[in-house]
Amino acid sequence: MTAISPGRCLCFAIRSASRSITALYDAKLAESGPTNGQFTILRLLAGRGPTRMTELKTICEVQQSTMSREIKLLTGRGLVELAASEDARSKPVKITAQGRRTLRQAETLWDEAHAAMADRLGQSTFDDLLETLADVRRALN
Repeated sequence: MTAISPGRCLCFAIRSASRSITALYDAKLAESGPTNGQFTILRLLAGRGPTRMTELKTICEVQQSTMSREIKLLTGRGLVELAASEDARSKPVKITAQGRRTLRQAETLWDEAHAAMADRLGQSTFDDLLETLADVRRALN
């Protein structure tokens, strides 16, 4: 069996880049509170309105346990709450007024992180990377 260097393994390279990118966004968002994953949930809820956890996990492409943990953390901070529902097993999650205030603050920081990524990579590489990743997702889904 031939050894593969980390620089020649697509899976390793993407995971490593993902961790580095996430760290940059999380560091920027730390000032407002939510992690990048939590920010994504808040942004989705602000745009979509009350949404069931099963839908959120599908949109975010995460495991049920991950989504449950994130919603529990956001609920504990008063940023989201479970909406009333006839089906007690599947209550929609909705953003609270405090969640909207936090999201507004976080959006400015997210924009700064986004701009920092474009600056570090160069706008052309940044745009190409977004397009290439979209191509990868389409090819694999």
